[in-house]
Amino acid sequence: MHLKMPEERDQALSAPSSAPTGQRRSSNPIKPLCSAAIVIGIGFAALGGDFSLRTLLLLGIALVLLFLMPSLTRAASQIRALRLPIPGQLALLIVSLCFSVCLCEAILQVFFFAIFPNNDRANFGYRYDKRIGWVPAPDDPRFGQVRIANNPASFPKTGDPSSERPGIIFLGDSFVWGYGVEAPERFSEQLQIKHPEWNVYNLGACGYGTDQEYLLLQEYFEDCRPRLVFLLFCSENDDDDNSSNLRGAYFKPYYRANVQSLEIRGIPVPHTEESFCSAYPLLARSCLVRLVIRVAAKLTNPAPRRNEAPTKMIVHDMQKYVNARKAIFVVGLTANHPELERFLHESQIPCINLTTTDRLADMLHWTPEGHSFVCAKIDEFLTSGKYLTPVQTDSPSRVGLR
Repeated sequence: MHLKMPEERDQALSAPSSAPTGQRRSSNPIKPLCSAAIVIGIGFAALGGDFSLRTLLLLGIALVLLFLMPSLTRAASQIRALRLPIPGQLALLIVSLCFSVCLCEAILQVFFFAIFPNNDRANFGYRYDKRIGWVPAPDDPRFGQVRIANNPASFPKTGDPSSERPGIIFLGDSFVWGYGVEAPERFSEQLQIKHPEWNVYNLGACGYGTDQEYLLLQEYFEDCRPRLVFLLFCSENDDDDNSSNLRGAYFKPYYRANVQSLEIRGIPVPHTEESFCSAYPLLARSCLVRLVIRVAAKLTNPAPRRNEAPTKMIVHDMQKYVNARKAIFVVGLTANHPELERFLHESQIPCINLTTTDRLADMLHWTPEGHSFVCAKIDEFLTSGKYLTPVQTDSPSRVGLR
Protein backbone atom coordinates (compact mmCIF):
# COMPACT_ATOMS: atom_id res chain seq x y z
CA MET A 1 0.00 0.00 0.00
CA HIS A 2 1.27 3.38 -0.93
CA LEU A 3 1.36 5.90 1.91
CA LYS A 4 0.96 9.51 0.98
CA MET A 5 3.61 11.88 2.09
CA PRO A 6 2.54 14.89 4.19
CA GLU A 7 2.97 17.21 1.21
CA GLU A 8 0.68 15.07 -0.94
CA ARG A 9 -1.95 14.94 1.78
CA ASP A 10 -1.91 18.72 2.08
CA GLN A 11 -2.35 19.10 -1.68
CA ALA A 12 -5.19 16.58 -1.75
CA LEU A 13 -7.00 18.36 1.06
CA SER A 14 -6.56 21.76 -0.57
CA ALA A 15 -7.74 20.57 -4.02
CA PRO A 16 -11.47 21.20 -4.75
CA SER A 17 -13.63 18.14 -4.82
CA SER A 18 -14.98 17.27 -8.26
CA ALA A 19 -18.76 17.07 -8.24
CA PRO A 20 -20.61 14.75 -10.58
CA THR A 21 -21.19 16.13 -14.04
CA GLY A 22 -24.95 16.15 -13.66
CA GLN A 23 -24.74 18.23 -10.47
CA ARG A 24 -22.56 21.01 -11.87
CA ARG A 25 -24.19 24.28 -12.89
CA SER A 26 -22.07 26.46 -15.17
CA SER A 27 -22.93 30.12 -15.03
CA ASN A 28 -23.71 31.70 -18.41
CA PRO A 29 -23.54 35.49 -18.22
CA ILE A 30 -24.55 35.93 -21.89
CA LYS A 31 -28.05 34.58 -21.44
CA PRO A 32 -29.26 37.18 -18.90
CA LEU A 33 -27.68 39.93 -20.98
CA CYS A 34 -29.54 38.74 -24.07
CA SER A 35 -32.75 38.47 -22.08
CA ALA A 36 -32.35 42.02 -20.80
CA ALA A 37 -31.56 43.28 -24.32
CA ILE A 38 -34.69 41.67 -25.75
CA VAL A 39 -36.86 43.07 -22.96
CA ILE A 40 -35.40 46.54 -23.58
CA GLY A 41 -36.00 46.13 -27.31
CA ILE A 42 -39.63 45.23 -26.75
CA GLY A 43 -39.97 48.23 -24.45
CA PHE A 44 -38.46 50.59 -27.05
CA ALA A 45 -40.74 49.17 -29.73
CA ALA A 46 -43.77 49.65 -27.47
CA LEU A 47 -42.86 53.20 -26.45
CA GLY A 48 -42.05 54.20 -30.01
CA GLY A 49 -45.10 52.50 -31.43
CA ASP A 50 -42.85 50.63 -33.86
CA PHE A 51 -44.39 47.20 -34.37
CA SER A 52 -43.46 46.93 -38.02
CA LEU A 53 -42.91 43.54 -39.59
CA ARG A 54 -39.17 44.19 -39.63
CA THR A 55 -38.98 44.87 -35.89
CA LEU A 56 -41.15 41.89 -34.99
CA LEU A 57 -39.11 39.62 -37.24
CA LEU A 58 -35.81 40.68 -35.68
CA LEU A 59 -37.18 40.30 -32.16
CA GLY A 60 -38.44 36.84 -33.07
CA ILE A 61 -35.00 35.83 -34.33
CA ALA A 62 -33.45 37.13 -31.11
CA LEU A 63 -35.90 35.05 -29.03
CA VAL A 64 -35.06 31.93 -31.02
CA LEU A 65 -31.36 32.52 -30.42
CA LEU A 66 -32.06 32.99 -26.75
CA PHE A 67 -33.84 29.63 -26.50
CA LEU A 68 -30.98 28.00 -28.41
CA MET A 69 -28.41 29.51 -26.04
CA PRO A 70 -28.07 26.40 -23.81
CA SER A 71 -27.46 24.17 -26.81
CA LEU A 72 -24.94 26.64 -28.22
CA THR A 73 -23.19 26.80 -24.85
CA ARG A 74 -22.95 23.02 -24.58
CA ALA A 75 -21.68 22.78 -28.15
CA ALA A 76 -19.01 25.37 -27.43
CA SER A 77 -17.91 23.55 -24.26
CA GLN A 78 -17.46 20.33 -26.23
CA ILE A 79 -15.24 21.92 -28.86
CA ARG A 80 -12.15 21.34 -26.72
CA ALA A 81 -12.85 17.60 -26.66
CA LEU A 82 -13.01 17.37 -30.46
CA ARG A 83 -9.96 16.44 -32.44
CA LEU A 84 -9.89 19.34 -34.85
CA PRO A 85 -7.09 20.36 -37.23
CA ILE A 86 -6.90 23.63 -35.25
CA PRO A 87 -6.41 24.01 -31.49
CA GLY A 88 -9.57 23.83 -29.43
CA GLN A 89 -8.97 27.23 -27.87
CA LEU A 90 -8.69 28.82 -31.34
CA ALA A 91 -11.88 27.13 -32.51
CA LEU A 92 -13.68 28.34 -29.41
CA LEU A 93 -12.38 31.84 -30.03
CA ILE A 94 -13.63 31.80 -33.63
CA VAL A 95 -17.08 30.58 -32.59
CA SER A 96 -17.25 33.21 -29.85
CA LEU A 97 -16.27 36.00 -32.22
CA CYS A 98 -18.84 34.92 -34.80
CA PHE A 99 -21.53 34.77 -32.15
CA SER A 100 -20.52 38.19 -30.78
CA VAL A 101 -20.62 39.75 -34.26
CA CYS A 102 -24.08 38.30 -34.93
CA LEU A 103 -25.29 39.50 -31.52
CA CYS A 104 -23.98 43.04 -32.13
CA GLU A 105 -25.56 43.11 -35.58
CA ALA A 106 -28.90 41.97 -34.15
CA ILE A 107 -28.82 44.62 -31.40
CA LEU A 108 -27.98 47.37 -33.90
CA GLN A 109 -30.68 46.21 -36.31
CA VAL A 110 -33.35 46.05 -33.60
CA PHE A 111 -32.57 49.11 -31.48
CA PHE A 112 -30.54 51.50 -33.63
CA PHE A 113 -31.68 50.94 -37.22
CA ALA A 114 -33.12 54.48 -37.27
CA ILE A 115 -29.61 55.98 -37.22
CA PHE A 116 -28.57 53.81 -40.16
CA PRO A 117 -31.11 54.81 -42.83
CA ASN A 118 -31.20 52.93 -46.09
CA ASN A 119 -28.97 54.45 -48.73
CA ASP A 120 -31.24 54.71 -51.76
CA ARG A 121 -28.61 56.40 -53.95
CA ALA A 122 -30.50 59.66 -53.70
CA ASN A 123 -27.67 61.23 -55.68
CA PHE A 124 -29.20 59.68 -58.83
CA GLY A 125 -26.78 56.84 -59.32
CA TYR A 126 -23.51 58.66 -58.86
CA ARG A 127 -20.39 56.82 -57.77
CA TYR A 128 -17.29 57.92 -55.90
CA ASP A 129 -14.43 59.46 -57.87
CA LYS A 130 -11.18 60.26 -56.11
CA ARG A 131 -10.45 63.30 -58.30
CA ILE A 132 -13.85 64.97 -58.79
CA GLY A 133 -15.82 63.57 -55.86
CA TRP A 134 -18.62 61.78 -57.72
CA VAL A 135 -19.49 60.95 -61.33
CA PRO A 136 -22.44 59.15 -62.95
CA ALA A 137 -22.39 55.41 -62.43
CA PRO A 138 -22.16 53.31 -65.61
CA ASP A 139 -25.31 51.34 -64.77
CA ASP A 140 -27.55 54.34 -64.13
CA PRO A 141 -30.51 53.94 -66.52
CA ARG A 142 -31.07 57.70 -66.52
CA PHE A 143 -28.07 58.12 -68.78
CA GLY A 144 -29.20 55.60 -71.38
CA GLN A 145 -26.92 53.38 -73.40
CA VAL A 146 -24.88 56.12 -75.10
CA ARG A 147 -21.41 56.50 -73.65
CA ILE A 148 -18.31 58.50 -74.45
CA ALA A 149 -15.89 55.95 -75.85
CA ASN A 150 -13.28 54.59 -73.42
CA ASN A 151 -14.60 56.74 -70.60
CA PRO A 152 -15.94 55.04 -67.47
CA ALA A 153 -17.77 58.08 -66.13
CA SER A 154 -20.62 57.44 -68.57
CA PHE A 155 -21.78 60.96 -69.24
CA PRO A 156 -24.43 61.18 -71.94
CA LYS A 157 -23.64 62.57 -75.33
CA THR A 158 -25.22 63.17 -78.66
CA GLY A 159 -23.08 63.49 -81.70
CA ASP A 160 -19.72 62.07 -82.68
CA PRO A 161 -16.49 63.76 -81.53
CA SER A 162 -14.69 62.33 -84.55
CA SER A 163 -16.94 64.21 -86.97
CA GLU A 164 -16.25 67.68 -88.34
CA ARG A 165 -19.50 69.13 -87.00
CA PRO A 166 -18.86 71.95 -84.50
CA GLY A 167 -19.31 70.74 -80.93
CA ILE A 168 -20.60 72.43 -77.81
CA ILE A 169 -20.10 71.26 -74.22
CA PHE A 170 -22.65 72.25 -71.59
CA LEU A 171 -21.17 72.27 -68.09
CA GLY A 172 -23.26 72.71 -64.98
CA ASP A 173 -25.00 71.14 -62.03
CA SER A 174 -28.53 69.72 -61.71
CA PHE A 175 -29.87 72.42 -64.06
CA VAL A 176 -27.85 70.98 -66.93
CA TRP A 177 -28.35 67.42 -65.75
CA GLY A 178 -32.09 67.98 -65.94
CA TYR A 179 -33.39 67.49 -62.43
CA GLY A 180 -37.12 66.84 -62.38
CA VAL A 181 -37.57 66.35 -66.13
CA GLU A 182 -37.09 63.51 -68.58
CA ALA A 183 -33.91 63.43 -70.63
CA PRO A 184 -35.65 64.34 -73.96
CA GLU A 185 -37.11 67.42 -72.25
CA ARG A 186 -33.73 68.91 -71.37
CA PHE A 187 -32.67 72.04 -73.21
CA SER A 188 -29.54 70.30 -74.53
CA GLU A 189 -31.55 67.55 -76.24
CA GLN A 190 -33.97 70.10 -77.65
CA LEU A 191 -31.06 72.12 -78.97
CA GLN A 192 -29.56 69.05 -80.64
CA ILE A 193 -32.85 68.35 -82.43
CA LYS A 194 -33.01 71.94 -83.66
CA HIS A 195 -29.42 71.83 -84.88
CA PRO A 196 -28.42 68.39 -86.17
CA GLU A 197 -25.40 70.09 -87.72
CA TRP A 198 -23.98 70.55 -84.19
CA ASN A 199 -22.58 68.06 -81.70
CA VAL A 200 -24.15 68.78 -78.30
CA TYR A 201 -22.53 67.28 -75.18
CA ASN A 202 -24.37 67.43 -71.87
CA LEU A 203 -21.85 67.09 -69.04
CA GLY A 204 -24.11 68.18 -66.19
CA ALA A 205 -23.78 66.53 -62.77
CA CYS A 206 -26.00 67.05 -59.75
CA GLY A 207 -24.42 68.94 -56.89
CA TYR A 208 -21.36 70.15 -58.80
CA GLY A 209 -19.76 73.49 -58.13
CA THR A 210 -17.78 75.47 -60.69
CA ASP A 211 -14.59 73.98 -59.28
CA GLN A 212 -15.70 70.41 -60.06
CA GLU A 213 -17.00 71.49 -63.47
CA TYR A 214 -13.56 72.88 -64.28
CA LEU A 215 -11.94 69.56 -63.35
CA LEU A 216 -14.53 67.74 -65.43
CA LEU A 217 -13.83 69.96 -68.41
CA GLN A 218 -10.12 69.14 -68.24
CA GLU A 219 -10.94 65.43 -68.22
CA TYR A 220 -13.35 65.48 -71.17
CA PHE A 221 -12.15 68.26 -73.44
CA GLU A 222 -9.99 66.07 -75.66
CA ASP A 223 -12.72 63.43 -75.93
CA CYS A 224 -15.29 65.93 -77.18
CA ARG A 225 -13.03 68.46 -78.95
CA PRO A 226 -15.68 71.20 -78.70
CA ARG A 227 -15.82 74.45 -80.61
CA LEU A 228 -17.59 76.13 -77.70
CA VAL A 229 -17.80 75.50 -73.94
CA PHE A 230 -20.96 76.78 -72.29
CA LEU A 231 -20.75 77.08 -68.50
CA LEU A 232 -24.16 77.31 -66.85
CA PHE A 233 -23.55 79.08 -63.54
CA CYS A 234 -26.13 78.41 -60.84
CA SER A 235 -26.54 81.83 -59.24
CA GLU A 236 -28.47 80.27 -56.37
CA ASN A 237 -25.72 78.10 -54.85
CA ASP A 238 -22.55 77.81 -56.96
CA ASP A 239 -20.72 80.43 -54.90
CA ASP A 240 -21.50 78.42 -51.79
CA ASP A 241 -20.34 75.18 -53.45
CA ASN A 242 -17.07 76.78 -54.55
CA SER A 243 -16.24 77.86 -51.01
CA SER A 244 -16.46 74.45 -49.30
CA ASN A 245 -14.85 71.01 -49.33
CA LEU A 246 -18.16 69.35 -48.49
CA ARG A 247 -21.42 69.09 -50.42
CA GLY A 248 -24.14 67.55 -48.30
CA ALA A 249 -22.63 64.33 -46.97
CA TYR A 250 -19.94 64.05 -49.66
CA PHE A 251 -16.45 65.51 -49.75
CA LYS A 252 -15.34 67.32 -52.87
CA PRO A 253 -12.17 68.97 -54.20
CA TYR A 254 -11.87 72.72 -53.88
CA TYR A 255 -9.65 75.53 -55.08
CA ARG A 256 -7.72 77.81 -52.82
CA ALA A 257 -6.83 81.20 -54.23
CA ASN A 258 -3.25 82.36 -53.84
CA VAL A 259 -1.98 85.78 -54.80
CA GLN A 260 -2.06 85.19 -58.57
CA SER A 261 -3.11 81.57 -59.07
CA LEU A 262 -5.39 78.77 -57.94
CA GLU A 263 -4.28 75.73 -56.00
CA ILE A 264 -6.37 72.57 -56.04
CA ARG A 265 -6.92 70.93 -52.66
CA GLY A 266 -8.72 67.87 -51.33
CA ILE A 267 -7.45 65.32 -53.87
CA PRO A 268 -7.78 62.39 -53.46
CA VAL A 269 -11.29 63.07 -52.22
CA PRO A 270 -11.95 61.33 -48.87
CA HIS A 271 -14.56 58.60 -48.66
CA THR A 272 -17.66 59.07 -46.53
CA GLU A 273 -20.20 56.60 -45.19
CA GLU A 274 -22.59 57.58 -47.99
CA SER A 275 -20.02 57.03 -50.74
CA PHE A 276 -19.20 53.64 -49.23
CA CYS A 277 -22.89 52.70 -49.28
CA SER A 278 -23.16 53.68 -52.92
CA ALA A 279 -20.10 51.62 -53.83
CA TYR A 280 -20.97 48.55 -51.73
CA PRO A 281 -24.77 48.38 -51.33
CA LEU A 282 -24.78 44.79 -50.04
CA LEU A 283 -22.22 45.43 -47.31
CA ALA A 284 -24.07 48.63 -46.43
CA ARG A 285 -27.06 46.57 -45.30
CA SER A 286 -25.05 45.62 -42.22
CA CYS A 287 -25.38 48.17 -39.42
CA LEU A 288 -22.18 46.89 -37.84
CA VAL A 289 -20.20 47.48 -41.04
CA ARG A 290 -21.65 50.96 -41.35
CA LEU A 291 -20.79 51.69 -37.73
CA VAL A 292 -17.16 50.74 -38.38
CA ILE A 293 -17.09 52.90 -41.53
CA ARG A 294 -18.67 55.80 -39.68
CA VAL A 295 -16.13 55.65 -36.86
CA ALA A 296 -13.21 55.31 -39.30
CA ALA A 297 -14.46 58.32 -41.28
CA LYS A 298 -14.77 60.41 -38.12
CA LEU A 299 -11.20 59.57 -37.16
CA THR A 300 -9.51 59.97 -40.55
CA ASN A 301 -11.50 62.45 -42.67
CA PRO A 302 -10.61 66.14 -42.64
CA ALA A 303 -12.84 68.65 -40.96
CA PRO A 304 -15.34 70.58 -43.09
CA ARG A 305 -13.89 73.90 -44.11
CA ARG A 306 -15.18 77.01 -45.78
CA ASN A 307 -13.15 79.69 -47.58
CA GLU A 308 -14.04 82.76 -49.55
CA ALA A 309 -15.45 81.54 -52.85
CA PRO A 310 -12.81 81.89 -55.62
CA THR A 311 -15.53 81.89 -58.31
CA LYS A 312 -14.07 84.69 -60.41
CA MET A 313 -10.60 83.13 -60.51
CA ILE A 314 -12.04 79.75 -61.46
CA VAL A 315 -14.07 81.27 -64.30
CA HIS A 316 -11.02 83.25 -65.44
CA ASP A 317 -8.86 80.10 -65.49
CA MET A 318 -11.57 78.24 -67.40
CA GLN A 319 -11.58 80.98 -70.00
CA LYS A 320 -7.81 80.74 -70.43
CA TYR A 321 -7.96 76.94 -70.62
CA VAL A 322 -10.67 76.98 -73.31
CA ASN A 323 -9.20 79.81 -75.36
CA ALA A 324 -5.75 78.19 -75.32
CA ARG A 325 -7.35 75.23 -77.11
CA LYS A 326 -8.87 77.41 -79.82
CA ALA A 327 -12.39 77.21 -78.46
CA ILE A 328 -14.91 79.81 -77.29
CA PHE A 329 -15.97 80.19 -73.67
CA VAL A 330 -19.50 81.36 -72.81
CA VAL A 331 -21.28 81.70 -69.47
CA GLY A 332 -25.00 81.47 -68.79
CA LEU A 333 -26.62 82.43 -65.48
CA THR A 334 -29.72 80.83 -63.99
CA ALA A 335 -30.60 84.09 -62.21
CA ASN A 336 -29.30 87.61 -61.72
CA HIS A 337 -25.79 87.86 -60.30
CA PRO A 338 -24.65 91.50 -60.67
CA GLU A 339 -21.14 90.98 -59.30
CA LEU A 340 -20.32 88.06 -61.60
CA GLU A 341 -22.01 89.70 -64.59
CA ARG A 342 -19.85 92.77 -64.08
CA PHE A 343 -16.73 90.58 -63.93
CA LEU A 344 -17.71 88.73 -67.11
CA HIS A 345 -18.21 92.03 -68.93
CA GLU A 346 -14.82 93.33 -67.79
CA SER A 347 -13.16 90.05 -68.81
CA GLN A 348 -14.91 90.13 -72.22
CA ILE A 349 -16.53 86.76 -71.61
CA PRO A 350 -19.82 86.40 -73.52
CA CYS A 351 -22.69 85.78 -71.13
CA ILE A 352 -26.44 85.36 -71.18
CA ASN A 353 -29.00 85.66 -68.38
CA LEU A 354 -31.43 82.73 -68.42
CA THR A 355 -33.77 83.87 -65.65
CA THR A 356 -37.22 82.31 -65.88
CA THR A 357 -40.14 81.74 -63.54
CA ASP A 358 -40.90 78.30 -65.01
CA ARG A 359 -39.64 76.42 -61.98
CA LEU A 360 -40.60 73.17 -60.27
CA ALA A 361 -42.24 72.98 -56.86
CA ASP A 362 -38.80 73.27 -55.26
CA MET A 363 -38.70 76.84 -56.68
CA LEU A 364 -35.24 76.13 -58.05
CA HIS A 365 -35.06 73.77 -61.03
CA TRP A 366 -36.66 74.35 -64.40
CA THR A 367 -39.88 72.73 -65.55
CA PRO A 368 -40.10 71.23 -69.06
CA GLU A 369 -41.44 74.61 -70.16
CA GLY A 370 -38.46 76.24 -68.48
CA HIS A 371 -36.07 74.04 -70.44
CA SER A 372 -37.87 74.97 -73.65
CA PHE A 373 -37.53 78.66 -72.77
CA VAL A 374 -33.81 78.22 -72.00
CA CYS A 375 -33.29 76.30 -75.24
CA ALA A 376 -34.86 79.11 -77.25
CA LYS A 377 -32.74 81.75 -75.48
CA ILE A 378 -29.49 79.82 -76.00
CA ASP A 379 -30.39 79.07 -79.62
CA GLU A 380 -30.97 82.74 -80.35
CA PHE A 381 -27.78 83.73 -78.53
CA LEU A 382 -25.56 81.22 -80.36
CA THR A 383 -27.05 81.64 -83.82
CA SER A 384 -27.15 85.44 -83.70
CA GLY A 385 -23.54 85.48 -82.58
CA LYS A 386 -22.62 82.87 -85.20
CA TYR A 387 -20.54 81.05 -82.61
CA LEU A 388 -20.97 77.63 -84.22
CA THR A 389 -21.15 78.57 -87.90
CA PRO A 390 -18.66 76.49 -89.90
CA VAL A 391 -15.83 78.58 -91.29
CA GLN A 392 -13.49 77.29 -93.95
CA THR A 393 -9.79 77.30 -93.16
CA ASP A 394 -6.68 76.57 -95.19
CA SER A 395 -7.02 72.90 -94.28
CA PRO A 396 -10.12 71.38 -95.91
CA SER A 397 -10.23 68.66 -93.27
CA ARG A 398 -10.76 71.04 -90.39
CA VAL A 399 -13.48 73.47 -89.39
CA GLY A 400 -12.21 76.73 -88.02
CA LEU A 401 -13.56 79.26 -85.55
CA ARG A 402 -15.57 82.18 -86.73
